[in-house]
Amino acid sequence: MTDPQESRFVSDALTGATPPVEELDATPSVSDQVLLSDAQTRKVLSRQIMNMFVIVNGFTLVLLAGLVLLDQYDLAVRLVKPGDRLVGEQVLIALLGATTVQLGTIAVIMARYVFKAPG
Repeated sequence: MTDPQESRFVSDALTGATPPVEELDATPSVSDQVLLSDAQTRKVLSRQIMNMFVIVNGFTLVLLAGLVLLDQYDLAVRLVKPGDRLVGEQVLIALLGATTVQLGTIAVIMARYVFKAPG
């Protein structure tokens, strides 16, 4: 069972709240410092994972937009037939499904890591 003081230090670290003045003089124990460090590490790692997710999917969308523009150009100058498009409905559906699976997987992994069960 965790000490209420330990959980308070951790919640203060996650929310950025400052403790009351009378608690500022109290030096946290080694276990409190480890919990604070662990909470900060989890917070930073969670942000980095989400930023990486946004950047990679943003790059994918930019690449897909470039392929759509190339596809439209090829159709406009009649280099390909409408049935031979680079980016068809199957590609878009596959991209949507893959993004949904990625987001769900990342959410589950982060939830298990950030909200780790004691023990």
